Amino acid sequence: MKPSAAAMVLLLLAVVVFIRFPVHTVAQQPPTLQTNQALYTLRDTQVVLQGSGYEPTKQYAIWVQSPGENSTRDTGVSFTTTEKGEIPLAISVPIKPESLLGTYLVSISNSTALDTAVADAHYGIWGTDRYVYQRTEIVEARGGGILPKAALKITVRDPAGTDAYKATVAANETGAFLTTWKIPPNAPTEEYTVFIDGTGTYDSPAAEFVSKSKFSVTPAVLNVTVFTQPTGPCERMQSVSAQFVIAYPDSTAVVSMKQDLKPAALFAGQFRIADLGLTASSTTNGIWIVQSKIPSNATLDVKYRFVLPAKTFDDGNGNIGPESDVETSSFSVIPATLQVRVELNSTHYQVPFDTVTAFARVSYSDGTPVTNATLAARLSAANTRANATVTYDSTASVWIVKYAFTWADLLSLGTWTLSVEPKDIYGNSGSASVEMTAEPYTLLEILLAVVIVLLVARWLISRFWRRLYLGAKRLTAAIRGRLKPSPIGRYLNHSPVTPLIRSSFSRPRYLYLNT
Repeated sequence: MKPSAAAMVLLLLAVVVFIRFPVHTVAQQPPTLQTNQALYTLRDTQVVLQGSGYEPTKQYAIWVQSPGENSTRDTGVSFTTTEKGEIPLAISVPIKPESLLGTYLVSISNSTALDTAVADAHYGIWGTDRYVYQRTEIVEARGGGILPKAALKITVRDPAGTDAYKATVAANETGAFLTTWKIPPNAPTEEYTVFIDGTGTYDSPAAEFVSKSKFSVTPAVLNVTVFTQPTGPCERMQSVSAQFVIAYPDSTAVVSMKQDLKPAALFAGQFRIADLGLTASSTTNGIWIVQSKIPSNATLDVKYRFVLPAKTFDDGNGNIGPESDVETSSFSVIPATLQVRVELNSTHYQVPFDTVTAFARVSYSDGTPVTNATLAARLSAANTRANATVTYDSTASVWIVKYAFTWADLLSLGTWTLSVEPKDIYGNSGSASVEMTAEPYTLLEILLAVVIVLLVARWLISRFWRRLYLGAKRLTAAIRGRLKPSPIGRYLNHSPVTPLIRSSFSRPRYLYLNT
């Protein structure tokens, strides 16, 4: 069947129109993807996605590659585009508190099984590794999303708005950066602000950026451990000590302490008996010495220990420690051994005429004089023991010991020992002894002199008795002649009987000697 002439005409007219007026088609733009900002912190909760050029009303899946990962993974978040092929509002990727800091890659895929990467974009999460720090700890400010190899400035400002730290760092090939700052031990506390600023984000090399994050600083909690334990048992009035190591959270040594602070204590059982200060053993090692002198009346049947109670030590900047009580091992206390020094007035004595005099001074081991004691003194020899008398001179703080030798002591000549035993009112005691020599030298000399005198007298009398007698008689007569006669003598000189008396004396006398 042949086509009609009219149909042919219509076909020709259609061809002419098509050639004269060709159909113009619009080329479709590729899908786009961007985030509402290039940099986020962990204080943000989500990354809002924006984009267009997708197939209308079609479902897409969101895939993400986290820092340190080699490929993207399905987030489980999907959306359906609008009739215009745009990503709906409020489509986002969550930011969790445990999210890693660094550069992220987000992509849109039309499949949940395979990332077809219809479109992708980069963003960075940055901040500090913690929200709260103690003084002396190290703050790490890290993140990503920066143009690879680009430089950025990092500034840390304290609560007063003063720059506490400034640095310029470079991002690595993944757009990640890192800087650290150690908080000084005297840094202000409360909230700090960290700023990063520069030019060039991962997807926009010419874009300028400024972002900030925050963290807080608190006083440091000082770490305290026992370095040296006290040794025991310890005598009363002796000093006992222990050592603590005190450090900041970063393990650096604490070398300062608040003025006039007495953080430590000495405990006897459950009772706190003394508040004690600490002394730094050096200016660098953080070793602190606690020391106490045990009282002379300290209780003996309890255990003693040093304690550094919780939050009592202050380094002078408000950093406090320890977090809980730190105790040393316990030690016992025993009575003090009194120190006795005895001085004799001599080392050799003559029996029985001399008196021993000794001066005893009593003190505790630290040199403190003992004034509340009683003192017993005894002398002993081979066959003799005797008690000495003791008096106390409070002005000179000395005991005076005396003993007078007797005739009976002639039986115990030789070495004598003086023993002194003091004891105070608290039961502390001591002893000391000194030796001396008892000699009868003076008595022997006297006896020998008497014997010699008697022997000489006997010899003289036996040999010269007549001469001695006559000489004595003449001497007597001469003396009598020089003396004036008494009244009775004058009478006798003129008495008629005087010649008779004289004649009686003038008669010869005979002396018979035994031969």
